[in-house]
Formats: sequence, C-alpha cells, structure tokens
Amino acid sequence: MGEKVKAEQKREILFTYLESHMGDNVFLYFKKNKNLKFQTRIIDKVPKVFLDKDQIKYFGDFDYTEKINRLRDNREKNYFKNKYNELKKLIKSNVGIDLQTIIIGYLGLYTSNRETVRYNAHDNMSFSVAELNNISEELSKGLQDFNNEFITINELANKFYSNDDEDEQTDENDSDESDTETNTDISLNDSRNVIFFGPPGTGKSYKIKANAKNIQVNEKDIIRVTFHPEYSYYDFVGQYKPVVGYELLKDISIEDFFGNIIEKKPFVYYGFVPGPFTKAIIKALSKKDNVLLVIEEINRGNCAAIFGDIFQLLDRVADISSNNYGDSEYQIDIPIEMKEYIKHMVNWSEQNWNERFPQGFFIPSNLFLYATMNTSDQSLFPMDSAFKRRWSMEYININYEQQELHNMALPSPYNNIKWLDFIKVINKKIVTFTESDDKQIGQWFVEGIDDEITEREFRGKLISYLWFDVFRHEPSWIFRDEIKTYDDFRLYFEKGIFNEEIQKELEKDE
Repeated sequence: MGEKVKAEQKREILFTYLESHMGDNVFLYFKKNKNLKFQTRIIDKVPKVFLDKDQIKYFGDFDYTEKINRLRDNREKNYFKNKYNELKKLIKSNVGIDLQTIIIGYLGLYTSNRETVRYNAHDNMSFSVAELNNISEELSKGLQDFNNEFITINELANKFYSNDDEDEQTDENDSDESDTETNTDISLNDSRNVIFFGPPGTGKSYKIKANAKNIQVNEKDIIRVTFHPEYSYYDFVGQYKPVVGYELLKDISIEDFFGNIIEKKPFVYYGFVPGPFTKAIIKALSKKDNVLLVIEEINRGNCAAIFGDIFQLLDRVADISSNNYGDSEYQIDIPIEMKEYIKHMVNWSEQNWNERFPQGFFIPSNLFLYATMNTSDQSLFPMDSAFKRRWSMEYININYEQQELHNMALPSPYNNIKWLDFIKVINKKIVTFTESDDKQIGQWFVEGIDDEITEREFRGKLISYLWFDVFRHEPSWIFRDEIKTYDDFRLYFEKGIFNEEIQKELEKDE
C-alpha cells in the first residue's frame, strides 16, 4: 500500500490552487444556515474570512453569557471565552479571521469532548457551486456531476484532488486534528510588531506578503526599508539636511550648459527629510486603514541605535476593552521639527495634535511593523532580550513537503535527486557539523526552471554557500576529498562532487 493521503494534504492542494485563482468576491457559507456567509480570501494556503459592518455589529450585540454558562466544565468555559476575546481582537485589528475562530467565537459553537459531535470548520463551511464555476473552467468541469447548490471545503478537496496511484488511498476514518483545532497563533494574527525569522530561503518575505493581505493592507500603504551596518536613527526617523529648492524666474532668460532655457533657479536650504518611520506614521494618521512598515534584515543594523527612543513605543496596549487597544502603551516627546513636519503633511493644527497626542507621541494602532531576520546572519548585530520582548517572534520552518517544489530536481548529472530530498540530507549534515540550526538551507533557497535547477544556480548560489559559509574549514564533511579549491567544482561537477557518505544518503532517499 502507498502512503495515505490525509484530508489536510488534499486541502493544501486545493487551497494552493484557489489562492492563485480566487478573487475577493467569493464567500464561505455556514452549512447549517446558508443565509450566513463570509467574504473569504485564501492567504498563504489558509482560508481567512472578513466580516462586514452588519456582521461586526451582530457580534458586538450578541450576548454570549448564556452560551458560556451552558457549557459543562470550566475548561470549556475558559476556552470559549478565550476564542471570543481572540475574535474581538481580530475584528478590532481589521484582520482576516481563521475558520475555527468564526465557528467558535462568532457562531458560538463549541464542545471540547472528542467523543461528541463536533463543529469542524472544514465540514461546516461551504462554497457556492455557482461561484466556484466562475473561478475557472477546471473547477467548473470538476463539479459537473455535483448536483447540490453548496459544497463543503472537505467535499471540494476530495473532488479536486486527483490521485493516479490506486494504491494510494485516503483513510476516511483517519482523524483530522486540523479540523477540530486550527493551529493559528492569534497573537501573531493581530500583533502589531512581528519578526519573521529562520534559515535563508524559507520564505520570510513571502510570509510578510501573505500577512499583509491578512491585515488588509494595500500595496500603496506598505513602506519598506532594509537595515544595514551604516543605517542610523536619523535615516530611520528623519533629520534636518540640505535640500534643493527652486525659485521661479520672472522676465529673466537663463540658459544651462546645453543651451536649454531654465525657468527655475535652484538653491539649497535646510529642511526636515522624513525617514521611512515618519512616512509610515503620516500614512497611519491620514487614514483609518491599516498601514505596514516592513524592515528587511533587521539584524543587519544596530537596532538599539536605529530605534533610539522609539524603542519605548513598541509596547502596545493589549487590553481589548481599552479605546487605545493597539496604540503604544507609553508616550515620548519627539523633535519639534518632526512634529511640525507631520502636522503639515496631515494638515493638522496645534489643537488637532494636542487632541490626538495629549500626553505625548505614540504609534497608532493601525500601523503594523513587520521585520525579517536571517538566522544565519544573527551574529552581525545581536538583539538584546528587552528589544525582542516587544516583538512577536515567528519562526519560519523549512518545509520539506512544499507542494510546488515536489518534482523539482537537481541539475544533470544529479537530476535523479529531488531538491527537497537533497536539502533534507544536507541540512542534517549542517546541524551535525555546526551544532546549530542557523545555517540550514530553506526550500526556496534556489529557483528552478521547469522543475529543474540550473547548473549555474546550483553551483553559483548553493555550492558557494556550502563551501564558503558552512563547511569552509572542513569541506570533506560533504564534498569529495579531491576538491581542494572552489575552482575544482568545475572540474569534478560531471564526475560527482559529493563524498561517498552523502551520495549513499541521497541514493537512499530516491
């Protein structure tokens, strides 16, 4: 018998397809009440729903006290209360909501006893067949023999998944834990400050892109910056510096060096030049929508020096009942030049400023800060624990089951070796050799063309990383003894560059 194909694997294939084909006008319907529907987007292979104004009002007005009191034990009561409060946070943060939180928090349905009937999200949320037919011809063709008006997520995954191997079967009695407990870290869904960290090539920047969709940030409201060793507080926040202005010329004709007529005369003056942080603040104060400041490679700069007194603002109000939920918990005084520039850009008077910031300046709740950190480079500028504590840290795992890379192979003459099998073997060696997981290789470390990595990409990016950054002092851990210099890879590439132990491990995984 082949390997069983579990329900969550089928759904991953389905959601991968829907994410690239589905627009914003598709809804999920509650199986027990088709009049209850939720606008849905697939974000990073996970369905997220977004409540409209009427649904948010319904949730705010609904009294869940009776429902909580009817639950049988304190564990159930506490779990439901937590889900209810998590949902309130997500609604207040204007972010996407996972299906299990909707089932439990919004619809008020929950039982923790696994022996009783459960409200599983993927069995109780349905797509409209008519709406699916409009997504693609492939979906429409697959649903030709489906006579019902609605189809649940699991039913669609079973129909969508095509299995050519008759030995490979789904065990219908196999428990599907992801149906009953969605592994969603709510603190990361609504957290204003998140650092995505992990080995190179795991998809940290992609994760930020997915989360930007989840917090409903438009591309024009995303500001990006990359930290580096020379980056400073004044680059990040802003500073007074020479600025070129222009004076309109009247009744004067001036030619430049090329004979062109100049209508404006340049002059230099000092003015406040905003950094990305101030630009993000201005956007956040100018609108109610969420704004995102992305910091790439946050550990490549000296965070303590770059953030300076802004460090104090990273603590956010966590009390959902507070009107200031999501704002900075503490306030600071900012330079008068920065204050006057912000006032000018948002068209505020001094009274407007004092009404918004009566006790000092703070980061507003609709400004999110996301950052990436490559663990292989974390020795550049180590972050202290006080700084890290003010961020939610999300580790991006290496995915050895990445569906899109399932068939990708190494270049000839190693094209009988699958890429995901290769990095699994090499990463074990890296961890053993370095006694750390920092230098591992992520699944997206290289790019393939037509399911094969080019020799240039393989040698220029991957082999150079292993040779210079990982096994520089003891290359024989993975490479054959004859290879003494990097140039030798060109000579031995066709003959084989890996040592006998590695070669056996790779052949065993074929």
